[in-house]
Amino acid sequence: MSAGLNTDRKKYNVAKKENATKSVLSILGTNLFLTPVQLLLGILIARYLGPELKGIQSFAGVIFSFGCSIFLLGFTASIRYYISISKYKAEEILFTVLLLIFAFSAIFCGLIYNLWYFQHFGKTGNEFSDFQIMIVLIGGSVTIANLLLMRFLVGMSCFIAKNKFTIIQTLSYISIAFLAVFLDKGLDGVLAAFVLSKIVYAILFLSFLFSKIKPQFRFNYSFIKDGIAYGIRAWLSEIIRVSNRRIDQFIIGLFIIPEMLGLYAIAVMLSEVCQKVPQSVMQVFFNKVAVGESKRQQQQLLYKIHKGVLYTTLAGAIIFVVLGYWLIIWVYGKDYEYSYTLLLAYLPGVLFYMSTRIFLQYFSSTGRPILNVYTQLSGLIVGAICYIILLPLSGVLGVAVGSSIAFSITLVVAIYIFSKDVDKLKISKLFLFSTEEKQWYNAKGKEIIYLLKQKIPF
Repeated sequence: MSAGLNTDRKKYNVAKKENATKSVLSILGTNLFLTPVQLLLGILIARYLGPELKGIQSFAGVIFSFGCSIFLLGFTASIRYYISISKYKAEEILFTVLLLIFAFSAIFCGLIYNLWYFQHFGKTGNEFSDFQIMIVLIGGSVTIANLLLMRFLVGMSCFIAKNKFTIIQTLSYISIAFLAVFLDKGLDGVLAAFVLSKIVYAILFLSFLFSKIKPQFRFNYSFIKDGIAYGIRAWLSEIIRVSNRRIDQFIIGLFIIPEMLGLYAIAVMLSEVCQKVPQSVMQVFFNKVAVGESKRQQQQLLYKIHKGVLYTTLAGAIIFVVLGYWLIIWVYGKDYEYSYTLLLAYLPGVLFYMSTRIFLQYFSSTGRPILNVYTQLSGLIVGAICYIILLPLSGVLGVAVGSSIAFSITLVVAIYIFSKDVDKLKISKLFLFSTEEKQWYNAKGKEIIYLLKQKIPF
């Protein structure tokens, strides 16, 4: 099956219209613009709600990110992959995807509501009020729509348009959330603001797609068949990947009081700031590998991007180790002091995770998402064992340590699987810059300066 997918990739590859460096800069610029604003809003909400209500809000976020992915059967990956290699055009499958959105949303709402209604949603989930669970159901359905529709833009390499929509959606959330806090609407207002911004996002996606393409209003059985063939393996990988990132918070929400999840969520949110800059290359890297002319070119690109992602993340992690305690006390308040301890335990995992993501993108873009399953499953199994052992011993701190251990195992397995792709892997090539790579980064730096000068006169 993998060979067939690789054949498809070579057969349908086409050149992308957007310049890769421009795409990366657009994503990076979006992240640099939104991250400070998102942090300020997160600080305001955390101080406004306090650790306990912050924990309940974070649990809703886990449902959106972790719960929704379970129901999508890997079609997020299939949409991106098949549009990226041009086997299917966006207009051929948009109507089919819209029908899938309704089906997946109905299943999601039915399961989540029953878990809540029969009080099987854990210590934190059972705290949702009638209004809050309604908001969660609506938000989950819209999240499913956004996850699938966004893949059209990514597959078509419309990164600049996607970034503009992300800015508008974030600003709408910020505006509505500030209004909710100003009017003192509590947790209900904060959750409602988040869902309303997601609705804005979905409307923008649909408007853009319908303005760019003329959808064919017929059910595409061929895409469903191919989507399942590729997607079911990507789905397993996605579930395991999201589990590795979010199951720790899900476990805390199920078995520990909401206050602990609130403290843990702050540590996770700060650690994700370290990922903002390196994340800018992930989606572009996937498409560049997908249209690579040879396996050697794809591998050389991986070596270059891996080092840039790794050391950029490391720089961010060092900053938080040095300044994190005072930052948390100053901006979040004394109630969140323990978040710094959790942050120290969680940060190593962030470094391992970002390194692993490059390999996962490489495996997926070369038509072998099943390798992601093997990679991520190793971390999930080790993580589960760590949680079982460490949770009773150290509580929420044990969960943070377990997450870092799980991510480290995932990286080791990813490197081992990648080594099978090359004649003889030199580990140093993943961590040390060669003369050619230094020249490549120097050239990219000059290109970035040139592009910035066109936009910003110095």
